[in-house]
Amino acid sequence: MASILSCALQNDQLRGLSLEFINSKCLMTPGALGFFVRCLGGLGFVEEANSLFDLVKKIGLYVPNTYRYDCLLEAFVKSTTTSFGLVEKRLKEMRDLGRVPLTLVLQCYCKFGKFEQALEVFNSIYEKGWMDTHVLASGAK
Repeated sequence: MASILSCALQNDQLRGLSLEFINSKCLMTPGALGFFVRCLGGLGFVEEANSLFDLVKKIGLYVPNTYRYDCLLEAFVKSTTTSFGLVEKRLKEMRDLGRVPLTLVLQCYCKFGKFEQALEVFNSIYEKGWMDTHVLASGAK
């Protein structure tokens, strides 16, 4: 449903579907929540995606994991309305989980003009020998 509604630009219905997700109290797989967050983010509803992410976590419909955070960060990176404060908050939460997706972090820093931090991440990737075309292209997105 989320895919159909987002492709058809049925914004109000997509927002309504997010409320139905919460009210159903249905457990969400990492893929389901990640996909839904991406659909919301793809339409520019970053605040809604962020709120949904927090609310389903608060009521216990999922356990935070890095894949879910990756999806949320991807929505942030693709949006024109995301604040850097929100990105920093989520990056801190991911660090607390013990994993930070360096290419997404690189994209976030580049998007917000945090070039000194982006260079630090880039150098870290390079020093670890993880440099590839994906990493090199990620800063350009």
